[in-house]
Amino acid sequence: MKKGGGKRKGSSFERYVAKDLSLWITGGGSDGIFWRTHSSGSLGTVGKRRLEYGDIMAIDDLGKPLTDNYNIECRHGKCLNLRHLIYPVKSSSIIQLIYEGRTNAEATKRKPLWIIKEQGKDILVMMRLIDCDYMRVVFLAEFPKFNIGILDYNDWKKEFKL
Repeated sequence: MKKGGGKRKGSSFERYVAKDLSLWITGGGSDGIFWRTHSSGSLGTVGKRRLEYGDIMAIDDLGKPLTDNYNIECRHGKCLNLRHLIYPVKSSSIIQLIYEGRTNAEATKRKPLWIIKEQGKDILVMMRLIDCDYMRVVFLAEFPKFNIGILDYNDWKKEFKL
């Protein structure tokens, strides 16, 4: 991809995740269960009330169990600085993503779920440790300071239970 293009890269990643989650939920039967939220990448507000949170929404009832329980944030970038979970830097994009996801999830009374991809690397999932204790056998890493576990995206799809 050309230098820059961050918004285009993020939008493309969100579309990929939406289609892939749809195929996962339906066992390959449909790629139209989830889609990007209308306000993904922006703030959808009426007055001071925000209308949508997260990057992925269900557009079919089959997807509601996931999106009714989890606020899904997607992030794709050249370097997500996962090392900042070990050596925290306040202005780190990954730490800001965690706090933003938690804030948005709390506002909607859902659990935070992050689907992330660093350029040239596999897709990862981050979840709060308290939301996925049964999945610890497949964790790639745990960060108790942030109450975060990181899993391979494909392992997450195999093990995840609502």
